[in-house]
Amino acid sequence: MLGVVCLCGWIISLALGEIWFEWFDAARSSLLGQVCSVAWVFALFYHLLNGVRHLCWDIGWGFDLPQVYGSGYAAVIVAGVLTGVLFIFA
Repeated sequence: MLGVVCLCGWIISLALGEIWFEWFDAARSSLLGQVCSVAWVFALFYHLLNGVRHLCWDIGWGFDLPQVYGSGYAAVIVAGVLTGVLFIFA
């Protein structure tokens, strides 16, 4: 929820002008801003991957306990890798 508020703040700062955008960009570029950005992107990727996981469950795949644990760990690991790739190459 806080990530969406920050995204809206960024869009509003674009509309308010250069001074507000520079202030917002400075806040986003701080250590706390970068940590929050990484956490938000990780949460988005994790949510996306768990949605795919639940779709697989809807078609009847992955109900055995080892597969449930495996897909859960895979969602966390892949979300971390995708987050890292996004922040390295973007």
